[in-house]
Amino acid sequence: MVPNQQLRPAAEYYQLPPDLRRRYLQAVDPLMYAMLGTRPDLAHVVGVLGQYSARPDQHHWAVVIRACQYIKGTVDYGVKYVPDDLPLAGFEAYSDSDWGADPSTSQSTMGFVFLLLSGAISSSFQIETRVAASSPEAEYIGLSHAGKEAVSLFQLLGKLGHPAAAPTRLLNNNPNQRIGARPPVPRPDLPYPPHRALGTWSMTASSKSPTSPPPAWSPTQ
Repeated sequence: MVPNQQLRPAAEYYQLPPDLRRRYLQAVDPLMYAMLGTRPDLAHVVGVLGQYSARPDQHHWAVVIRACQYIKGTVDYGVKYVPDDLPLAGFEAYSDSDWGADPSTSQSTMGFVFLLLSGAISSSFQIETRVAASSPEAEYIGLSHAGKEAVSLFQLLGKLGHPAAAPTRLLNNNPNQRIGARPPVPRPDLPYPPHRALGTWSMTASSKSPTSPPPAWSPTQ
């Protein structure tokens, strides 16, 4: 997609060509397959195109063509893992949110990617379920979403017998936001079972200099 491009639903008076939706779905499905395999860089465009699969128009089809051209120009790209003899370090994660990205609903989009051994092992792109009142709020929601994934991956490594030897570094592209997530703490005063305490987060923000290192996070801290 073109940077900062915003797609809109087809106009009400738009007459959908009989074969456009079929060709659209036939093109988006392989893109999704590649994204789930070795091309996590396609997560954004696949997520956006999937929103208009019911009634695509020529603007949406143009984005499909551009995505295919991108694939053709980067056919040698893929996920590469670089093993070493050192203990398995913690994950390196990146989170970002686009405030009010959907011009129809004003909902923001959020996404993250987790790296291990220099390669992506988990990624996500989805619309935030609530309308954020500001860009920092959209970033907080995205960081909370990524933090839950960090908990799952951290616990998964432990169950596999390879606990991470270092905290997970959860990074955000906003230099004015330095968010630290503390481990989930059971809250007996909240009206839900203890196992749902994993969704309870204590989010703290500070106005540290953009040059200061971002905080590290680990369930063991």
